Amino acid sequence: MILSAAAFVSLSLSSRQHLQPVQFVDGLAIGGVIAGGRLPVFFDSIQGKLLAGQVGLPKEGETSPTASGGTAKWRKVFAGKDGTFTGLGNGYLAASMESRETQVMLLEAAGDSLVYVNGAPRAGDPYSNGYLKLPVLIYKGQNAFLFVVGRGQLKASLSVPKGSVQIDTGDLTTPDIVVGGQRELTAGVVVLNNTSMRQTVRISSKNAQDMGLSTEAVIPALTLRKVPVKLTVPSGELGKEQIFKIEVGDGKFTDHSAITIQVKKPTETHKETFISQIDGSVQYYGVNPSQKPSKTNALVLSLHGASVEGIGQAAAYSNKDWCTLVAPTNRRPYGFDWEDVGRLDALEVLSIAKKRFVHDPASVHLTGHSMGGHGTWSIGTLYPDLFSTIAPSAGWISFWSYAGGYQAKNPKPVESLMLRAMSPSDTLARVENTLQQKTYILHGDADDNVPVEQAREMKKVLTDIHADFDYHEQPGAGHWWGLPNNGSACVDWPGIFDQIKSTKLLARTQFSFTTPSPGVSAHDEWLTILQQVHSMETSKVKVNGNQLMTVNVAAIQVDHGFESLSIDGQDLGKVAVGTQFVLDGNRWKKANLDAGAKSPDLYGPFKNVYRNRFVFVVGTHGSVEENIWAANKARFDAESFQYRGNGAVDVVTDREYRDSWQRNVVLYGNQETNSAWKQLLGNAPILVARHSIKVGSRILVGDNLASIFVFPHLARDKWILVGAISGTGVEGMRLTDRLPIFTSGVAFPDWTVMSTEVLKSGAKGVKGCGFFGNDWTLEKGDSAWNQ
Repeated sequence: MILSAAAFVSLSLSSRQHLQPVQFVDGLAIGGVIAGGRLPVFFDSIQGKLLAGQVGLPKEGETSPTASGGTAKWRKVFAGKDGTFTGLGNGYLAASMESRETQVMLLEAAGDSLVYVNGAPRAGDPYSNGYLKLPVLIYKGQNAFLFVVGRGQLKASLSVPKGSVQIDTGDLTTPDIVVGGQRELTAGVVVLNNTSMRQTVRISSKNAQDMGLSTEAVIPALTLRKVPVKLTVPSGELGKEQIFKIEVGDGKFTDHSAITIQVKKPTETHKETFISQIDGSVQYYGVNPSQKPSKTNALVLSLHGASVEGIGQAAAYSNKDWCTLVAPTNRRPYGFDWEDVGRLDALEVLSIAKKRFVHDPASVHLTGHSMGGHGTWSIGTLYPDLFSTIAPSAGWISFWSYAGGYQAKNPKPVESLMLRAMSPSDTLARVENTLQQKTYILHGDADDNVPVEQAREMKKVLTDIHADFDYHEQPGAGHWWGLPNNGSACVDWPGIFDQIKSTKLLARTQFSFTTPSPGVSAHDEWLTILQQVHSMETSKVKVNGNQLMTVNVAAIQVDHGFESLSIDGQDLGKVAVGTQFVLDGNRWKKANLDAGAKSPDLYGPFKNVYRNRFVFVVGTHGSVEENIWAANKARFDAESFQYRGNGAVDVVTDREYRDSWQRNVVLYGNQETNSAWKQLLGNAPILVARHSIKVGSRILVGDNLASIFVFPHLARDKWILVGAISGTGVEGMRLTDRLPIFTSGVAFPDWTVMSTEVLKSGAKGVKGCGFFGNDWTLEKGDSAWNQ
């Protein structure tokens, strides 16, 4: 059953008393039909049927090709006594339910990476957190649910909504009240819109003294959104906790709930919230404050491991007189492995903490455990001038050494460019940046989670480059370990903090800076790499006093004055602070970048669009099926970003978009279905229309083609990035539904064109991909095509 236009009529909940909760207890399952791993495109023999609109339930015994070259059968499966299906493998579970009427219910599933509800993709809960409730449209008659399962088990049910809008307190983002601190705080509260119309809701809070604040929020149809709620701290004596009454209403129905906020002393470990400039969502970070604030104190950024909360990370350390420790969240306990948006979260919290807590600017340090140890390697090597010490504990090196990163044997040109897009994940390519820091490596020699070989390999690499580092293996210690007098010794290790206490950032006249891309990491000391010759190939500048030697650098800025400066052996004379140099052929000249050219704030690849309070713009000028796809896809992406990134994305139609917002945009549709295309992408060298895609002078024809790309746009007087998620027909559009655009360790170049063949042959089904030149043209960039 394909989601039809009936989904967009207003539904009354007055008859919800006729509905009963549903527990899924049987279904049909098939395994082995999806290729696993962190792949940009992947084999999936079932998705091809979905693209063609074949969303009806399968029959027992039907077969489908497997990723290993064999065949698998749909088989009958039953849930256990607790309602959990087990032994599902990497594949699908199909289930159905009969309804007496068309209505809205709440789907709660745990263990799925996503689910198709009557053909519409909805976010899943792969980590079985249990806090994702989704309003779904249930038709009169049979309804089809197709769960994509990657971890072998699933539990799913349907429940009856309270009303047209609803508060869900299962996934709160809350601050702590700090005695003597701010009187107005911000929390993030999930609100469900249980109707098929977009709702503007009023959400308010009241404290124990009935002092309250209210605001409005827009919730798209049939989905959830975490909205900011202002909390006024009561005056007078505070107990150990404060209860706030929360109310949300749409003018027809009002839901009430309560949230409890902990009260902390200024010297106690606590949570603080902020509004992120990445997407406008409410985020928090943990604080383990200095017991004696001073301008001589150190500031430590600590990154948590997988499944760990930021506040748990902060609480794992003893309080110290001489330093403040802050622990960002990576947006979620699993989040982004401290890459992509997780990396941006860490940098955002560091920027806030530098302003928020008194400290010595020369004493800023980075540490982390497990996944956070990897984050320490990754972020520490990307931004060597931010930290005087980096100290990974139980850290893994990269996705290729530990976490199943995408690889290709004897890669063809298309595969090579796709691998280039992943260069920010290649820690070893920039390991020489650690020469600017003091490093401490800590690992248990009996670690059964992250093998100690990861630490030993980094020890060898740092020894080979003569880095300044200390190394300690704890005999007999596993992944998380302590000592009799220190239960968290694997993070709160005296050797690390002795190093932190004694190390300061120093200004350097000699250093070497390596970056995978100016769009990720551009600055070191007084030097900024503005552009590369070849996008996302490693770039390097070696500085020796007033002499610079470059590799794969097309433009730089010097924020230091020189009586004489030499670049690549070319004498450029006296240089003022802020001078830019551009490579012209094989000669450097003083010149500023052209407006709208690639620059650190205006760079690919595709994932870079997910910053600058990005907004989703849905096409409404296509056919019914095309418009429904755009709305469903944008909703699915917003839900997925909420789940993976604790996000809160604005979703608007092409009719509503305004340049005055000056925010990055993700556009859903093509030039014929999305009226904002001409305004936002009218100058782009890639044009997607019905039945064809034009890339420069090359034209590809068919209804099963998809493209994702990023391109700049001048919004009033500010340059923004616009991402397009597009297809030549409904089949091509649906092909984009499950591209892993939020998955860490997966990347896409500036532009990619593919056909449905990718579901059978992986990267061989990618028609072409590439990086635009520094002027955003195809001609001056790097492109590759499969025949």
